[in-house]
Amino acid sequence: MDNKSVKERVALKERDMPKLIETSDGLWSIKYATELVREASPDDKDEAISEAAALLVDIRSIICKFKLRPCVRTKYNRAAFQSAKNNNLRLTIDRDITVIDETCNNASDGSWCLDEHSIIPINAVVNV
Repeated sequence: MDNKSVKERVALKERDMPKLIETSDGLWSIKYATELVREASPDDKDEAISEAAALLVDIRSIICKFKLRPCVRTKYNRAAFQSAKNNNLRLTIDRDITVIDETCNNASDGSWCLDEHSIIPINAVVNV
């Protein structure tokens, strides 16, 4: 039995997050998603960018279908250990974990999340 872990990721500039979650313009074309991914990962090869763009289109589709909005953000300090020769085994330790309720966001600028430097309401924070 192969228990191989597969993690698919898409790089996206933070300034493009509002575009991702604002669903009034509907589904995205693969061309538009490719532009966003290429801008966020200019050094990636074309194949990796194509795969990430396809994943971004799928993510966008789910966000539109279910009208999803950000509701929590997790902040933490992470230390990761693995062999320099391969990543067959990786140990990750997270500490200082804080979960922030993004639904408390009353930002006047329409931001998708509370600003890193804003005063976060005490009832919006859970320390783990």
